Amino acid sequence: MMLRQRSFILRLAVAVACAAFEMSLGAGLLHAQTTSSIATYAARSDRSSFPKPALPQLGPAGSGFTDPTFGSRMLRVTDANTRPGTPGQSYTTPSAAHQTAWNANSTYFYLRSVDGYFVPYSFNASSMTASRVQPTGSGAGGLVIASQTEPQFSFVSPNIIYVSRQDASNDWPILQQFDFSTGAYTDLLNLGEAAPIARSTYTGGLSSSAGSPEKVMAFFGGSAQDSHYLVSVFSANQPHSAVLLDTTTSTTTVNDRRSSTNIPLGFHLHHAFMDKSGQYVILETTAVDRGSPNYAAPLYVWDTIANTFTAIPETGGLSGGHYATGFGTLVNQDCCTANTWDAAQWQIRTLSTPTSNHDVVSVLSPQETYVGDHPSWNNAQPGTLVPFVTALYRSASETAPWRPWDDEIVAVQTDAGADSAAVWRFAQHRSNVATFWDMPRANVSQDGHWAIFTSNWEKTLGSDGSGPREDVFMVELTGVSSATPAPTPTPTPTPTPAPAPTPATPTPSASTAAFQAARWMALVNVSASGNSLQKISGCGGCPDASAASEQTGSAIQFTASETGALRSIGLGTGGAGAQPNDIGFAWRLQSGTAEVRESGAYRTDTPFAPGDVLQITADGNGTRYWKNGAVVYAGTSPAGQSLRVQAVLNDVNATLNNIMVR
Repeated sequence: MMLRQRSFILRLAVAVACAAFEMSLGAGLLHAQTTSSIATYAARSDRSSFPKPALPQLGPAGSGFTDPTFGSRMLRVTDANTRPGTPGQSYTTPSAAHQTAWNANSTYFYLRSVDGYFVPYSFNASSMTASRVQPTGSGAGGLVIASQTEPQFSFVSPNIIYVSRQDASNDWPILQQFDFSTGAYTDLLNLGEAAPIARSTYTGGLSSSAGSPEKVMAFFGGSAQDSHYLVSVFSANQPHSAVLLDTTTSTTTVNDRRSSTNIPLGFHLHHAFMDKSGQYVILETTAVDRGSPNYAAPLYVWDTIANTFTAIPETGGLSGGHYATGFGTLVNQDCCTANTWDAAQWQIRTLSTPTSNHDVVSVLSPQETYVGDHPSWNNAQPGTLVPFVTALYRSASETAPWRPWDDEIVAVQTDAGADSAAVWRFAQHRSNVATFWDMPRANVSQDGHWAIFTSNWEKTLGSDGSGPREDVFMVELTGVSSATPAPTPTPTPTPTPAPAPTPATPTPSASTAAFQAARWMALVNVSASGNSLQKISGCGGCPDASAASEQTGSAIQFTASETGALRSIGLGTGGAGAQPNDIGFAWRLQSGTAEVRESGAYRTDTPFAPGDVLQITADGNGTRYWKNGAVVYAGTSPAGQSLRVQAVLNDVNATLNNIMVR
């Protein structure tokens, strides 16, 4: 449906109001954010399809494990005892994935319980551990953040989170900030004093900017979702500088001067959110207003500096699906500008020209119709485009064959141009989506290294009294190192009367000299037949079967056996009981693909068949990975290390044959 629009000349009073508007909010927005983020990831970005393997067995909250398909480190954050006084509750990430659930330096995050509590955690990135703030062994289990609406961490101050409470006299919403360093709540703005609203109304949502001055936005005015119609924007350090938008009367109020918007609005709000620059607010209309007689567009962009509004229609503008904002940019799940239609597609646009958009990826095949997501772009940076993070969930109604990205947590490149972005793949979220709270809604940290997400773990977490429980999990998003090796100085050549011909540099070749059969110092859930291994017990699909060699050395060789089973083998410094990510230099085998992994990080892959001979050498020629005598990948040599053979087998009956060490 096309939005009916009309244009008109703004009166002088409107021009004056716009000038006052700029003075009120800050005509020049300075980017205060200093957190750096990952621009590219060391994860596989191919388009191979990976059906879900056996479900990994979980430990309690705080236990770590690896994704069996992609090898990413993962953490279980919550369990049924997260609040000891109220056991058996479900826990999820925020209901809107673009809500900022991580603080400015990624040392705190929060999650919510389905019964309405907001639970903060402190996070140690070096050990990948999350712990309750002010922990207790009873009651709520630790600190709980008091807020009527979903909180919003500041992009600027690591200890500040924005919340709301209700006025005791009139039941109006009051915006506050909570300071983790002092434990104090501070009132910022009583929205009932900023606008004439009815009693017993509340805040629909909060957002904030990463610029200077830091700005806060709230939408409010109604007593239920889809009944809100007011938006307030103000500087965090000057809350009474608030600018007010009324979407039902199509007016803005700046410094007590009320003026009409440049296009008619006349709708209620389903949601509203500020971009990280603080210049733009995205207004999301209700489903009712998109129909007759209003025919509102799904999204409108409010430029708070120019005080102008632009409609983004669905037809032509492709403004459907869930969205996330960066610095003056927006991504949303919709299709397609140039590609054939497919559900797994996104649009990207700049908010200064929001009706100009293009496809992000080239679509997969065969076509899928029912795929959802909630993108998260808390890691967006000023002046450059970085990937957004999302978790796709495939509908039970989908009949197409299983495809890449189905039920996966991924990062999507945003700086590659039209329909050419890479999609990096980290984990399968293992949530069977039947209700809203089952949706994974990945929420990325501001440094782009971590994401929390919701999962019912294929409905194996027990019941919360109304259905299967959900818990919150974390996945590591491994970035590519930006360090550049220093160049080796070129020596000054010594002149010679007649240089001798330089022989051609020989191509490296794999050597079997001095290899000896591996002997085992420890076996866990594994049987050994000479220098061959087989998993005989343990959890199917779990990395709970392992072996380590007695010998140390700098090279390993083995013969590939079955193609389907998941197992990893390589050179490392640990012993038995290792996890796949503990192996410093490894081959990871599954579904006919041999992946090169270094401490769990994906490097490259190659197909393999039974009988192929795979090697890893770590010597003076560097670290190399070989298949049938040819180099597949060359890495950095771990000089000075004495390495053991380490093997981890996930699938029961998985084998590793004729393992040799040198």
